[in-house]
Amino acid sequence: MAFESVIAQDRIKKIFTLALKNKRLAHAYLLHGLPGVGKDAMAIRLAMGLNCEKQNIQGCGKCLPCRQIQKLEHPSVKIILPAPTRPKSMKIEKYNEMVREKTLERIGNPYQEVSFAPAITAIPSIGIDQIRTLKHEIILKQQRGQYRVFILSHADRMTIPAANSLLKLLEEPPPETILILTTSAPDRILSTIASRCQKIRFDALSDTDIEQAFIHQWKFERDNARFFSRLACGSAQRALALANGHFEELRTTAWDYLNFSIQGNQLKRMDECDGLIRRLDKTGVQSMLQLLLTWLRDLICLKAGVTEKMINIDREETLNQFLQQFDDMDLELAISYTEHAIASLRKNVYLSLIVHTLSQKLNRLARIRFKHG
Repeated sequence: MAFESVIAQDRIKKIFTLALKNKRLAHAYLLHGLPGVGKDAMAIRLAMGLNCEKQNIQGCGKCLPCRQIQKLEHPSVKIILPAPTRPKSMKIEKYNEMVREKTLERIGNPYQEVSFAPAITAIPSIGIDQIRTLKHEIILKQQRGQYRVFILSHADRMTIPAANSLLKLLEEPPPETILILTTSAPDRILSTIASRCQKIRFDALSDTDIEQAFIHQWKFERDNARFFSRLACGSAQRALALANGHFEELRTTAWDYLNFSIQGNQLKRMDECDGLIRRLDKTGVQSMLQLLLTWLRDLICLKAGVTEKMINIDREETLNQFLQQFDDMDLELAISYTEHAIASLRKNVYLSLIVHTLSQKLNRLARIRFKHG
């Protein structure tokens, strides 16, 4: 099957393979699904396939147009990422080069999350100037026989002026031009934009799919691949973030966060939360909370006697000690609170508020337990 570099998603591969063979493509697509399930990977491969000299459906990766796309040098293919506002202290040349580097990172591995931190900590967005540039380039004469493809990654991060400007373009789509919007939050896309796109939902990835990608695409050892795939919750991006980050440190931080939230007094909890926020950026907090979920789910597995489903099996004794002290804590509710905190992170809720609020909710669960004990 075509699009081998896209993990799984056979249903979607068939849709685009058929559309390319029959030359019946929509003028705009909205690819949506969990982070790290292949939306950007598919968009980039579509751009290559549409412009490949060898007419390879997914792009051969070797002809001049394919190589130009991979280097951000193709005149008819543009990839727009959300970017933070340029700090006044940063020269425009340095800023533009950083945006270019981050975009190349996205092309190099579309499953890897891109972050501008710590150089720039402002929240990235797609601004009106980026859309104006896109519209200007659409006006320019394109090379004969080639498609213009414009990819807007994380399109839900468009500002309102940017979204309104894009809408005008969608209302009068130019010929041989395809717009591909990707998002993990389709509900945050203007309905007037979404209604003018062909919407395609990407499925969550299975543990096996992610494990195989870790082994064959990213050259991980099999045991490590299996371990991190079980932490993925359907997203290769999450698994990679843990595998390429300070996993053991984050796992310990997640366990410590649970314990000081439950056992610490209010002042200690506030101090610990503040210290955690100083150490971790948004991506780090998200990874930490994902690992907190694994601890909570392992506690449920251990309590039910199904240890074969545990992830932190090497910490079984630590988990047992916790259960001895908090045997009737509502772990399902703790998971619900944590999942809500992760969802709030994706909505760009203030980081400090998320960390402090979750800690307070977990503390209340412990106090409820003691009241009933």
